[in-house]
Amino acid sequence: MDILDTLFGPVSKKYCSLFYVFSIICFLFYFIAVFASITYGIKNNKGAVFYLSTFIITNIYIIGYFKNRLLFSMCTR
Repeated sequence: MDILDTLFGPVSKKYCSLFYVFSIICFLFYFIAVFASITYGIKNNKGAVFYLSTFIITNIYIIGYFKNRLLFSMCTR
């Protein structure tokens, strides 16, 4: 049972800062992905389907940002 507690049990409060770091990383990746996609789309004359799929895919980073921000808020309180 000790191995299960070690692997899946709660961690100490000092790990709350990881959620903050992960939210910053997701936020930065979002803007990098959006900028790279727009630049690629303009250079290669991509259509609306490309921009729609890019919008959907890059929103994964916003969801990750919000999830980590929410977990950081819950962890610190």
